[in-house]
Amino acid sequence: MKRRFGQLLVLIGLILLIIFFFSDAGRPPHPLIFILGLAGVIIGMLLLWQSRTPPVPSGRFRTARKIFEKKK
Repeated sequence: MKRRFGQLLVLIGLILLIIFFFSDAGRPPHPLIFILGLAGVIIGMLLLWQSRTPPVPSGRFRTARKIFEKKK
């Protein structure tokens, strides 16, 4: 659930940042849009980072591990 909410925050934050940069060309930009967009991206990335799945253990040296475990 955290991961999906983090993805949503990153998406909304990026959309707000795009709106901010396009609004900068036409009229004076609204700093609140920039702050909200940046906060959304940062908080979303933190949530994504916290909810990442652990890596799958590789079976690369499984034969060597079996041999060394038997010797102990």
